[in-house]
Amino acid sequence: MDVIAPPLPDNESARLAVLRRYRILDTVPAEPFDRITRLACRLFKVPIALISLTDQRRQWFKSRCGLDVEEIDRDVAFCAHALLSRAVMIVQDARQDARFAANPLVTGPPHVRFYAGAPLIDAAGFALGTLCLFDSRPRGLSKPGVDTLRDLAGIVIEQIERSAAGSGIIAGGPSEPMAGGQAAQERMERQELFLNSVLENLSEGVVACDETGRLILFNRSTRQFHGVDDAPVPPEQWAERYSIYRADGQTLMDKSEIPLYRALQGETIRNVEMVIARKGKPRRVLMASGSPMYDKQRRKLGAVVLMRNVTGQIEIEKQLQQAQKMEAVGQLTGGLAHDFNNLLTIVIGNLQLLEQDLASDPKRSRQVNAALEAANRGAKLTRQLLAFSRRQVLEPEIVNLRKHLVELEQLLKRTLGDAIDIHTSIASGTYAINVDSNLLESALLNLAINARDAMNGQGRLTIDAQNVTLDREYAARNQGLKPGDYVSISVSDTGAGMSREVLDRAFEPFFSTKGPGKGTGLGLSMVYAFARQSQGQVKISSEPGRGTRVEIYLPRATAEEIQEEARVTGRYQAIPSGTERVLVVEDNAGVRQIAVKLLQSLGYQTVEAADGWQACEILSCDRDIDLLFTDIVMPGGMNGAELAQKAQALRPSLKVLFTSGYTENTFVQDDQVKPCGALLTKPYQKQELALKVRQVLDELAREAVTG
Repeated sequence: MDVIAPPLPDNESARLAVLRRYRILDTVPAEPFDRITRLACRLFKVPIALISLTDQRRQWFKSRCGLDVEEIDRDVAFCAHALLSRAVMIVQDARQDARFAANPLVTGPPHVRFYAGAPLIDAAGFALGTLCLFDSRPRGLSKPGVDTLRDLAGIVIEQIERSAAGSGIIAGGPSEPMAGGQAAQERMERQELFLNSVLENLSEGVVACDETGRLILFNRSTRQFHGVDDAPVPPEQWAERYSIYRADGQTLMDKSEIPLYRALQGETIRNVEMVIARKGKPRRVLMASGSPMYDKQRRKLGAVVLMRNVTGQIEIEKQLQQAQKMEAVGQLTGGLAHDFNNLLTIVIGNLQLLEQDLASDPKRSRQVNAALEAANRGAKLTRQLLAFSRRQVLEPEIVNLRKHLVELEQLLKRTLGDAIDIHTSIASGTYAINVDSNLLESALLNLAINARDAMNGQGRLTIDAQNVTLDREYAARNQGLKPGDYVSISVSDTGAGMSREVLDRAFEPFFSTKGPGKGTGLGLSMVYAFARQSQGQVKISSEPGRGTRVEIYLPRATAEEIQEEARVTGRYQAIPSGTERVLVVEDNAGVRQIAVKLLQSLGYQTVEAADGWQACEILSCDRDIDLLFTDIVMPGGMNGAELAQKAQALRPSLKVLFTSGYTENTFVQDDQVKPCGALLTKPYQKQELALKVRQVLDELAREAVTG
């Protein structure tokens, strides 16, 4: 593909004559022009900005920011195309534009993708060149951006005309004199007003000082960052009014580290992170870049610093780091919990069978009960490990919060003692939520116990619930949260509160400020993971000496969830049993044996398989299997979900009940398990196994009747 040369303007001869009358070609750099290209780079966040003048065979740059060459051939100049119209020319992606796809400026350095050029049109209507922008990535330019670029081009042409007027040069028509001193002064005043308006409306903060350090510019965004409304605070008062920290938010910056001071000393700085704090105002995290300012004789004029507010960005990065940390620890503890759950399944199952055999021996029954209680406490601990690793399979149900909080208040009064003044409040019309009620109670109980400890056993504990609507902006600041209707459940105390250092680590697993033996450090981690796994969020606000408030946001239950709950509630009262034939598939022999014994004690017929391949062989020849009860994670190249798919391909009506020590929600439960069958988590009690097996088999019977 060849380079497409730009056509010539209709008035090319007259245009070239006027350009030469200005006597600006091949002149030395001038600070007024250089200031405009530097400003353009900052305003539009582009690496290159140029003031180009298009001669007969070349494009010459009066000012260039970000480009080393002084001129290029006119045949490859983007700006030669821009001269053909009075409008701003925008090329969003040069590779996709037939005029420029083969251009050496696109295929080679500086690898132009984006271009925007505003023609420099003088008072007589001649286009002398352009003020143009280049970027190496595709992008667009908003309507306000187009207007700003056009206005800056107007300032450039006014500066060209002013320079010509000061030299007594004639331009425009062949004998039209340039405007004199008064007009030039008016243009200068308009230029100053325009630049001030641009600076005041920038979202970035701009601060500048003269060579003595006196502030000469402190734009509106900078004032907002510093928490002042109008005039800037003199530098000598900064130490009294502000605390300026390094990126860690803890170490105060020395004067020699402050970006404006460094720039004034002659240093060019890029992306220095700092934290500004003023008493009674929120902290701001700013990213600062700056440089000294010189005149054309290289005499120092002062310094300028550009600041961006990155507070929200830093907060999102912290959330991401926290989530990654939780995920890493969760992978370790989740694996441990899975192995322990297999062991506990064997222990609890055998103890329950032994309890049944020793029903006539009270002494030994008590011993078995004590062992069973200890095993159940171990199961509860593994559930906590799975909870904060977000691998616990939830068993959601529609929760009536008013009833739930009344019952919880009674439990807390017995648990926390009379010295804790407990208040619960639930707003009228609070939505129903679809969550695991046991885990919700455990989360609130954990928060209440933490509050009691923070108050040294004496103080006021408040639990309240109300409806909230989270908008898109809030959801965007909280990774994984969707906008919509939620219920906020908050737990507040009047305790010691937390320092910023403790607050930053509050959700870390195994982190605790309590003494040895007084806590595992899993409580808040479990609360955090429960909320996130329930598609919600947790927020903590606390200050030393002012107590702590923890808010759990849980999504509103949908109408479909409420209807489904009403359909299945209350179907079973006693422990159900049956006589159907169940295929038990489990690679752990001990777990498999106890599952078989429990099912047989409930009246079911059982067949065993140690892996998926053996199970497939049994299914292919035994047509009387009513239920496939299979572990999910198994060796041998076929997991439980894959087995279920093969089994239902052979027997489409076959019902499946999965079991596992833990489940990766995103892989197993949602994508592979749910379409095939139900799920029972290890370790399970005999009653839980009985209920789940009966539910699955009865669902099969119901489908046979209705289908």
